[in-house]
Amino acid sequence: IPMIKMVNDPQQGLIMSYLAMFFLTVALAVWMSW
Repeated sequence: IPMIKMVNDPQQGLIMSYLAMFFLTVALAVWMSW
């Protein structure tokens, strides 16, 4: 399963973590701007 391989790959996991943080930051900024 590709998902498990992504999680097991440290670099890929780091990228996913950054993407998650970026998404949460954007969502928060949009929510605050309403």
